[in-house]
Amino acid sequence: MKIFKLLLLTILIVSCSKKETTNAYFTELYPQVLEAIDIECTESHAEYYIYALINGQEFCHDEDKVGEFTFGVSNKFTTDLPSTSVGSSQSNARHGLSLKLGYPYEQLRENFRIHFPDFELIKSAYDHLDSLIIIGTHDVMGAEDVRIPEGTSFVDKFNLEAGQGYLEDFLVTLNSIDLKQETGGINFIISSVFGNQDGSYWRFNEIKKTDEADGTYYSMDIEFECNLYHWPQYGHEGLWGEIREGRIVVKVKLED
Repeated sequence: MKIFKLLLLTILIVSCSKKETTNAYFTELYPQVLEAIDIECTESHAEYYIYALINGQEFCHDEDKVGEFTFGVSNKFTTDLPSTSVGSSQSNARHGLSLKLGYPYEQLRENFRIHFPDFELIKSAYDHLDSLIIIGTHDVMGAEDVRIPEGTSFVDKFNLEAGQGYLEDFLVTLNSIDLKQETGGINFIISSVFGNQDGSYWRFNEIKKTDEADGTYYSMDIEFECNLYHWPQYGHEGLWGEIREGRIVVKVKLED
């Protein structure tokens, strides 16, 4: 089972204070991350793909170019220390579920990821997914959906504003990873959660669930629209791109 830990990362704790929220390394590297993002669309006959207009420019990726879509369950929790070492306590445990297409292990190569609403540990991933699909149309999580409880610490507030709290809606992100050893593998995120999502949506047009010899598969035809924003932590603020006429067609095995 994949493990996704929502840690209070040391680099964030050290670099963030109420007076300063921009890390010098982030500010230096982030323009390179933006430059490396491929907003392009070439003719393809791949069966499974993602397509959208980003600020009016065609954007598409498919399995022929960036590998298979992956779809899996993760364990999510927070800790009171910047690691899961002996002595740290864990809280807010739940399951996450995400659909991803892209380059997960190549430096500064983007991967497109959709985080589904989280669910309780006692619930089956299949039951959870089936219940989401029946509804049809869903909200995309934006800054207006972030809830900061009274008395929340600065670091916890920082993480909640980055979409690391309990997800009740769909969260859309474009990720680029800096795999340099000295940085520890920073994940640069452009996300729906950093701005307004009025008029955004996530819609299942068609869904088919099949039990096959090697597992359970979901064939999905999805439409979506949303806005993706820079994280001010990187030295840029505001809208990165308006995502319109988005469509994802996939057949994925649920990895649990």
